[in-house]
Amino acid sequence: MKAIIRDHNGILSELKPHFELVNTVQEAEVVVLWQDIIAMGLCIAKLAKQLHKPLVVIQHGAHGMEDYVPPLSNKLLADKVLVWGQYDKDQLMDNGISPKRIAITGTTVFRHLKGRTPHKGTHILFSPEHWDHDIEENLTLYNKLKEICKKNEWELKVKVMERHDKDRYKEHMVYSDREQPEHLDICADVLSWADVLVSVSEITFELMAQALDIPVICCEISPPRTFLNNPRYLELKKPYSKAVKIIKTLDTLEETVKSQLENPDELQAERRDVTLLRGGIHIEDPLQKMIEAIKQYG
Repeated sequence: MKAIIRDHNGILSELKPHFELVNTVQEAEVVVLWQDIIAMGLCIAKLAKQLHKPLVVIQHGAHGMEDYVPPLSNKLLADKVLVWGQYDKDQLMDNGISPKRIAITGTTVFRHLKGRTPHKGTHILFSPEHWDHDIEENLTLYNKLKEICKKNEWELKVKVMERHDKDRYKEHMVYSDREQPEHLDICADVLSWADVLVSVSEITFELMAQALDIPVICCEISPPRTFLNNPRYLELKKPYSKAVKIIKTLDTLEETVKSQLENPDELQAERRDVTLLRGGIHIEDPLQKMIEAIKQYG
């Protein structure tokens, strides 16, 4: 089956060998995108609709379906959207999207995970907020973690991506580019090292940590701000789950990290639940389910 497949985060890379890849919408029998709301994705989606080509969007990350619900409220152009779990299907249905246009397939992200590596000492991993620029709260949190880790003789690593200022974090940096094929494997490697993950948001990287039963602490210190000049993001609230420890001031960061190190099983059940509900981790062979959902248009 001839397909255009536009990848992001490595989410769709495993699909490509199962289709005859083409370069134009005119050649394609089906168009598969990671989003249909901005930039090239939106242009391709509009052309696919004009040419009456089947259009499938595949969820590219945790909370990816927030693009289509308030306050962002982008229009879903796809004939079919493939989501990771029940959480995202419910979000879409609650906002008027027909269940006939939604399929729960799970995700191949968790296939990259490795077992946690036994080690001596204490390993703290920091995931800076990923935005359209490296926000100042990231640096504030990083400096606080450096102070805490030095005081307690903990080892620190910082998982950064392409929009972060790498010079800020070079002392502790683990870098991956989401457009490169090794991105998810690098994420999996550094997560296998960690005892606790400290973050700002609870998104894909945090869900991967939860799948490994790593305690996650989210620091709710970043005020609302626009993203790519879109003012709707000023109304967006972070959808934290019950699987994370939330702190609202860095004054409590050290004691919260110590608490999670001493009681790592405190939110174990919640971590299991969130990977089921938001990640569909229990779904067998998500790749095959995606392939079948796409090839129904053949």
